[in-house]
Amino acid sequence: MKKITKLIIPLVLLGFILPLLPVHAAGTAIMRLTSAKTDYYVGDNVYVQIQVEPKGEALNTVRAIMDFTGSSVLQISDFTLGTAFPYQSPGRELNNTTQHVNVGGFILVESVTQNSLFGTLIFKANQVGTSTINFGAGSHLISPDQVEKIDLVGCQGITINVIGAPPPPPPENRAPIFTPVGNKQINLGESVNFHVSATDLDGDLVNLTWNLPSGTSFSNVINNATTVGGDFSWTPTSQGVYTTTFTATDNNTDSKSSTLTVSIGVNVPPPPVNHPPIFEPISEKTVNAKDNVIFNVTATDPDNDKVNITMESLETASISPITTGVTSTSKFSWTPENFGIYYAVFKATDNNVNPLTSTLTTRITVFGGKCPPCSGGGGTCPICQCEKQDFGKPISRQAPAISSPTHLNQDIWYNNNNPKFIWETNDQPIGYTFNLDQNPLADPTFGYYFSKDKMFSFGNIADGIWYFHLKAQYLEGWGPTAHYQVKIDNTPPEFFKPSIETEILKNSQKQYKLYFSALDKSSGVAYYEMKIDDGSWQKVLSPYTINEQDKTGKILTLRAVDNAGNAIEAYIDLQKLIVIIKTSQTYNVIKPEITLAAPIIDQVIMPTSIGNIPTQNLILVVGSSGSSSTVTLHLSTTPELIFQTEANENGIWQIYINKDLAVGKYALWAVASQDGLQSGPSEKVYFTLTAKYQVQPPTKIAWWLIIIIILVILLLGTLLLYINKKIKEKREASKKIKHESQD
Repeated sequence: MKKITKLIIPLVLLGFILPLLPVHAAGTAIMRLTSAKTDYYVGDNVYVQIQVEPKGEALNTVRAIMDFTGSSVLQISDFTLGTAFPYQSPGRELNNTTQHVNVGGFILVESVTQNSLFGTLIFKANQVGTSTINFGAGSHLISPDQVEKIDLVGCQGITINVIGAPPPPPPENRAPIFTPVGNKQINLGESVNFHVSATDLDGDLVNLTWNLPSGTSFSNVINNATTVGGDFSWTPTSQGVYTTTFTATDNNTDSKSSTLTVSIGVNVPPPPVNHPPIFEPISEKTVNAKDNVIFNVTATDPDNDKVNITMESLETASISPITTGVTSTSKFSWTPENFGIYYAVFKATDNNVNPLTSTLTTRITVFGGKCPPCSGGGGTCPICQCEKQDFGKPISRQAPAISSPTHLNQDIWYNNNNPKFIWETNDQPIGYTFNLDQNPLADPTFGYYFSKDKMFSFGNIADGIWYFHLKAQYLEGWGPTAHYQVKIDNTPPEFFKPSIETEILKNSQKQYKLYFSALDKSSGVAYYEMKIDDGSWQKVLSPYTINEQDKTGKILTLRAVDNAGNAIEAYIDLQKLIVIIKTSQTYNVIKPEITLAAPIIDQVIMPTSIGNIPTQNLILVVGSSGSSSTVTLHLSTTPELIFQTEANENGIWQIYINKDLAVGKYALWAVASQDGLQSGPSEKVYFTLTAKYQVQPPTKIAWWLIIIIILVILLLGTLLLYINKKIKEKREASKKIKHESQD
């Protein structure tokens, strides 16, 4: 310790005295001034390092004396020692006035033999200009034995240029920005899809990387662009919470990154709740005995299960499918024989694992029917006086020719309930027996007997279809029976109660629709018509949209007219848009309209497939109507699609739906027209498409392709002939060689 102290004291003294002593000897060691750059802006800090290069010498003391030019260019502010000479010698001077620098340093015990940093001068760039810093006399590099080792001539200075005001700082780099994507929650078996997009607002190129769960797909990737992204798609195979991570990094020198994390929760869904099919409502039906009642029954399953419609047994009634699928429509048909009230019960069952069934009951009222015999007592027969006849075997005579001046056409309904009949015969009978009942082919065993008159009238006959039966008696016996049908409906339609419903359109405007229907127990409702105030009648269908022109009137009169011309009215206040409550007027329209029977849609052939492979791609509607009538088919698209065709001589027609249709529920109905008459709409048929229906374009082969095919066939044929010829020649040559060898 005493030795070190003895050594330090001389070194410290040497640090004070050294600047005052002349250099005793010179060596090879030098000092060099360096800077990271030589051009600075006004206001910059200028760092100039003093490097010591021993060049084979051992050094332990440094004294750097420097002068710099251009005091207004650079201003000295500080000096810091390096680690090679850790102790600063006294006598430090940093003088901006004289532009003089004097700094020193030393190391204890050890010596420096490698190139080392002595210290750093810190200047301030003050103004534009040039400043040169050089080593001056009095600079020293001393060895531990106090010998000068500096080569002052070899010491190198430095020139610093201050070139002007600094440029504005570069804009701060911003990290790329992701378009937000929220976390996802799905059920097992479902797919999750989303688009990833990141944009750099500074216009830098972006590199997108990602870390995804196994089995995922990241496609349509755009990378190394100002906007990067891709499409994520995944169908998980197990439940859990999964994390997807996307990182966007720009290529700026001050590179920055953003991260998008999307969590995907996968649940095991509870088993779906099954719902029973839903029937389209069917109104109560009224029919006369021996008339065919036909209507459609439709049910749709809300869970997209297939629906099967069945019916409980009802006499001779039958049901046949028109469409099957998620929406099924079947046609009900029945010809009742007897008077009464009947109930048709339909069941719709889905094909779910846990099937459910809905029930729809439709009331059918049958008027007319078989009348009890006169001797049976009671009943509704119009005959009040009966006499039984014994006809025996009919003789060979012509049946009387019957007509009715009150009911000229046997196929038309009349509101006259006092039918009158007249008849003629070729020969003069001795009498006649006749009756009126509702059996079309009855023999008047019980009936009236007349011997002279060829005319008879019945009074106050009930509504329905009646048949007048007549036999002529001759001396040798009774002739064959003649029959004449009359249709009587003296009662106007019933239950005519219109209603007004308000609908809110997309533009928030109100639209008023008038709904109406009536029931006619005998001939049935033929049509509805309306007039405003004292205007003319015009036919309408329910629902009728009340337009702005209608609202300029006061009273809208609506009436239902049956096929016998009986009418019932209802009234609408167009100013208040309410139904006027008052007794409806009933009367008979003098000339009931002869209408054309509505067509029937018998079957709709739908697209079918096995799995995802289509086996039949068409929608074909088949139906029946009047012979050679024109059929117009309406499809409930928006806008409505209309198709037209002609029925053949047997009344059969078919229409191919040659338009693309989206997934959804549709309704079909048809209207027939012939000889200026137009029918009402058919019963509606419904169907549901669970996949998009695309019409397959007809296959067309270009003419040039046909020519190529023909040429290829000809070429192949020629080639086969050539090959066959060569084979024969080879066989002949082989036979010839064989014969020659045998010879």
